[in-house]
Amino acid sequence: MGVEDIAAYLHFVRERAGLTDQGAVSAAVQALAQELTPPLLGRLERIYSHIRLVARNLLNQHKPPLEDNVITSITEALTEKMYVHGHGIGRKEAKGIGLDVDFMDAPSEAIAWSLYEEYESEFRLRDTRDAESYFPANSDIYERPGTSLACIESELLLHEFACKIWAQRIRSVPPNPAINVNLGFNFPANINPQQLPQQMQVVIQQILQQAAQQLPGLVAQELQRQCPVAGLSAKAIGGVWRKAV
Repeated sequence: MGVEDIAAYLHFVRERAGLTDQGAVSAAVQALAQELTPPLLGRLERIYSHIRLVARNLLNQHKPPLEDNVITSITEALTEKMYVHGHGIGRKEAKGIGLDVDFMDAPSEAIAWSLYEEYESEFRLRDTRDAESYFPANSDIYERPGTSLACIESELLLHEFACKIWAQRIRSVPPNPAINVNLGFNFPANINPQQLPQQMQVVIQQILQQAAQQLPGLVAQELQRQCPVAGLSAKAIGGVWRKAV
């Protein structure tokens, strides 16, 4: 959840749901507060401010310089008025919000499309969105080191932000399942264990003890593997900027 999600929720309460009574609005805000802690709200606000700072810094690099009100308008349009991150901005819309846009000729457009295809391959944009397909057989853990998430490129240099992607299935496991394992090992009727060499008897006893210790853990693992999946947990680990070849 981000700052804009919170703002959208409050807008929904007031505009869509039509709650005008102050008590009803307060109850809706309290319901939101139960899901969000003060530290989380503070972190969201810092992210909110940082995104706008980065946007302004980038727009300040424009040559010739843009007027401050134009920078403010563009920043608000891109950070607040685009309601989903997947929204594609065409050239006409980009010009409409104040961005400096050139319509490329055919050769330039071919070069730009070729560059996009390189990014498409680097960031694996055509990979399936089905998260379950990435997990190897008989494993609830998925790891992919060296995953590129972003890049900064100029005519001379290319740097990329890479990390390890780690994901795990979260299964609905019964709390504290009771696991009792009784090996119940018996020799065939024609074999008297007392007649076996002493050394062999010791080895068999050690094997049985080791099996009795390991089997409950193996049974617990198999029980967890067969429990239904309740969700997925994923994170990026050890992200660093590095110079790409």
